[in-house]
This record gives sequence, structure tokens and C-alpha cells, in this order.
Amino acid sequence: GKPLKVFINLNVNDISSISEMKMEFSTTLYLRQVWKDERLAYSESDRNITLHHKQFDRMWTPDVFIRNLKSGSFHTITVPNRLIRLSPDGTILYSQRLTLTLACDMILNKYPMDNQTCKIEFGSYAYTTEDLEFEWRTDATAVEVNEAISLPEYELKDVSHVVCSQNIKSTGSFPCLRAYFHLERRLKAYVLSTFLPSLLVVLLSWVSFWIDLDAVPARISLGILTMLTMTTQSSGHMRGVPAVSFTKAIDVWMATCLVFVFGSFIEYSVVNVLARKEKAEKLRKARSNDERKGENVSDEKSESGLKRVLEDDDQTKNILIVPVDAKNVRVVSCGYFSVFNRCDRGC
Repeated sequence: GKPLKVFINLNVNDISSISEMKMEFSTTLYLRQVWKDERLAYSESDRNITLHHKQFDRMWTPDVFIRNLKSGSFHTITVPNRLIRLSPDGTILYSQRLTLTLACDMILNKYPMDNQTCKIEFGSYAYTTEDLEFEWRTDATAVEVNEAISLPEYELKDVSHVVCSQNIKSTGSFPCLRAYFHLERRLKAYVLSTFLPSLLVVLLSWVSFWIDLDAVPARISLGILTMLTMTTQSSGHMRGVPAVSFTKAIDVWMATCLVFVFGSFIEYSVVNVLARKEKAEKLRKARSNDERKGENVSDEKSESGLKRVLEDDDQTKNILIVPVDAKNVRVVSCGYFSVFNRCDRGC
């Protein structure tokens, strides 16, 4: 005959423990299933009948299971939290309260400026689409969400649902329903805990540009401190996310900050080397000038000594002194000339 149609809807009471490290989230919800079994129809009364929970095992129920379930629990306090209600035409409402931990495949390329979509997927374990068909309820909201839900890191933006019957080659085509929870990460916490502190560390590293070049301990201490701080912050945020092979947005930010801090540290080394070269060049020029001044002073002393020698000698009056080079002068007097060494006083 025709496959039995099972109508499903959810009432999500809570969403918590969204973990990027484990790629999972936890939720508490009411799972409601509606189907029609004409064998249970009755005409003695037009009122619905609610069965005791001890009679559940005597009835047939669809073999609904959750495909992306990691772990879950059925609430039994104070009594088993499930309901079966019969209608006169044989329609059955089956509701149960569950706490589930579900796998959530997260895409962390833009972390922490990312949006995530987590899902819950229902299927039939044994019955194919020839026996069962799953559909979302049309007489009620397919996925109801508690408006009081408040997540610490995310904001629940939207909920959607689809029918996802799958054809498996080895066993057949199985009914499937899927609900999506669209989550947007709250960025304010990361601005205060990650982005702003790292930015302040970078600005602190730039303070070294205004420190005197000769204040070596201050510059070295500031550079090493900011480098260690950035490294600690970078390793700290890595502990909250799984190790992945791709680069995340937070990695780009931290790497950029680290490059700026490292650049300010290297800037001092470059400036220090250039300053030493400049000092050495100035010292060389100063020594060269001193040597030239010394030679000039020596030349003046030699010429003054020569003049005194010539003035003391009566035979050398009315003479002419002609410079030959830096060390020798030519003395011309009375038709003869002599060459004197400037450096020799007794010439």
C-alpha cells in the first residue's frame, strides 16, 4: 500500500555549549510526531485519550533516529517525559523531551567574524520511503524556538528546515528531515579581549621610536616585552579553536600585529648600526682635521725659526725666501741661493 506519513515538528527549549574545539552543540527540545493508525480509531467518545507511559511499549512507533547525534539522554524525572495522545479517528501524537549533543560542521576561515550553521537531522533507521514518509507539520510551526534563548557567544538569527530524503545504494532510499540553526557570532567580546589588547601592544612597541637612541636597556626591554606579550596572546586564542590546516582571520590579525612589533624591534637595531657608522665617520673626519691643523702649526714654527736664523746672521740680510714644497724653502741672497729644510732649525 501507500507509505505511512509521519509529520514531525520541534520545540527547541534551549541551545547551549557550542564548542568550536569539539565541533558540537547541545540542545534540549521536544520532539513531536504525528501519524494515523486506523486500528486505534474509536467511536465511543469524541474526546482525546492520553495514555499512561507504561502503555507505550505496547504500541508501534516510528523508528526515528538522529543522524548527527553524538550523545543524548531521555528525561525521566520525575516521570518519563513523554506523551501519547489518541484521537477518535486514530491520529496519534507522540511527544518526548530530549537533551542532545549534536555534531556541527563549522567553517572557521573567518573566525571570530564568522557565522555558523548547525543542524539536526532526522531519519528512519530501518524503514525506507516505500514504508514511511517524513514531512514537517503544516498545522503547527515546524521548528519552534524559545524566544528567551540567550547564547554567550552567538546570536540565533534564523531557523530553516528542509526535506532531505536520501538514496543509499546498498540499502535503499530513506526518509529524512533536516532543521538548520543559523548562528551569528558576537564580536564585541573578541574586540575587548583580543583585538583591543593586541592593538595597544603594537602602539606600545612604537613608543620606542621616541626613546633616546643611547637608552639601550629601555629600548631592548620594551621590544622583548611586547614580543613576548604578542606571542602569549597568539597562543592563548589558539587554545579555544581546533588545529586546522587553513588560516583563520584571527591568525592574520595576530600575525600582522606580531610583524609590526617585530619591525619596531628591528628598527632599533638598524638605527643603532647606522648611528655607529655615522659616529665613526665623524670621528675619522675630526682626526683628519686635527692632523691637518698639527701640520700647519709645525710649518709655522719652522718658518718662524728660519726667520730668526736669518735675522741673526749679518750675511743673510736683504734675502728672498721662496717656498719650494711643503717641507723646503729656497733662500736667494747676493747672487746665490740655498735650499733649507723647514723642519731643521739649524739649516
